[in-house]
Amino acid sequence: MFLYSFIKLEMLFKDTKSILIILLVLSVNIRGEENIEVKGFEIFEKSNGTLVKIFLNKYLSEDNISGWFKDSGWFYLTLHGTIIDTTKSWPFSKTGPISSIEIYQIAESSQLNFRIKETVEEFEIKSNTDGEIVLTLRQPLTESFNTIKVVAMKNPIKEIELEDTKQNSWNDALPFGLIFIGGGIAGKGILRSERSTTTIGLLTIITGWVLTNKENKKVKYE
Repeated sequence: MFLYSFIKLEMLFKDTKSILIILLVLSVNIRGEENIEVKGFEIFEKSNGTLVKIFLNKYLSEDNISGWFKDSGWFYLTLHGTIIDTTKSWPFSKTGPISSIEIYQIAESSQLNFRIKETVEEFEIKSNTDGEIVLTLRQPLTESFNTIKVVAMKNPIKEIELEDTKQNSWNDALPFGLIFIGGGIAGKGILRSERSTTTIGLLTIITGWVLTNKENKKVKYE
């Protein structure tokens, strides 16, 4: 009786051990199938900003991607549920505002840190079904009205030749500033296919042009 119980217990132990091994193998295989791997990346400088393309072996939803800036001058991009080879020597060259890059594997997430040497106005992250992530870093295209005013006051144009010599002032520089700003805003809208931004830019240009003609007529009839 005792021998029979021992044999039965031994068989049960063997069966349990086999089941555990099978479950372990299956979990490893399933885990391997779920892994999304970073295969490489490329950086391009465009007229409206800098593009960072990250290539994966399969699609990663945008819900699993996060990015943010720090005042220290770094942009952090986290790809949740992915792996990256941190021992590999990834090719990199300084492009646009990106001066260096750091790569880490943190738990089940890949971390790509970009050193930004210039001001970036905003960023956009897109992921397509081909396993390609596109990070767009956009730089400012125009200065604010206050900045232009400061520049105009620091570097005034002493004379302007119309029909009479006239001392230039901030009021004289304003129309040209509006035309300059409008051109930048309109260009920004055209590049991004934003109709409202393009309209604002064109209206700003028209306002500057009207003020310029007004000043010209004012001087002409004085």
